[in-house]
Amino acid sequence: MTPTESRHRRFAAEYAINLNRTEAATRCGYSPRTAAAQGHRLFKLPEVQEYIQEELEARTKRVHVDADRVLRELARLAFFDVRKLLR
Repeated sequence: MTPTESRHRRFAAEYAINLNRTEAATRCGYSPRTAAAQGHRLFKLPEVQEYIQEELEARTKRVHVDADRVLRELARLAFFDVRKLLR
């Protein structure tokens, strides 16, 4: 693995934590002053997009949660009958 590829993979892993490009770039060692620009540049690279997709898929498998499940749970909370709590 080349140093560039290693840095791209690290950026993808850091980005998957909170989906923030600037913070991911900062955690990868880029200067906080240039992190926004570096994060934007890295995010546009096709290979970085692939690495990010891999990271997000791995997280989904690890925690067994996908967007559909999150939406189902939010709907259950939104449409819950509060009166049931008082019984």
